[in-house]
Amino acid sequence: MANDQKNTLDEEIRFIKKQEWYVATAAITLIGALYGVAHTISPPPTNAEKAAATVLVTLVAAGAGAVIVSLHDHLAVKRKQIDKDDPNPWRRGVEIPIALVAAVAVSAAVVIYTWWRTAA
Repeated sequence: MANDQKNTLDEEIRFIKKQEWYVATAAITLIGALYGVAHTISPPPTNAEKAAATVLVTLVAAGAGAVIVSLHDHLAVKRKQIDKDDPNPWRRGVEIPIALVAAVAVSAAVVIYTWWRTAA
């Protein structure tokens, strides 16, 4: 592999890793913003509004998780292009996207739990 091509692939790998973090950060920020809106509106949200917000937060969390996994899949493809003998490029570094997806899921669960614990 030519050095220029390897440098390009290395840069793309760095970009993909950053994107995983950006997606998680954006999702957690959006979930927090939804919580903030629901927490401050007056009168408090009805059960129907809580249900709609629960669906929205769940969609944000699931979408972010899917994008993070997709980015990690793409990362594995790029790693395989660099080293065709890499036995399992997907597993290398997988703890990071797992932690990011878990952070998004936990923040969504906490927000949903908090909404339903408060009186309507």
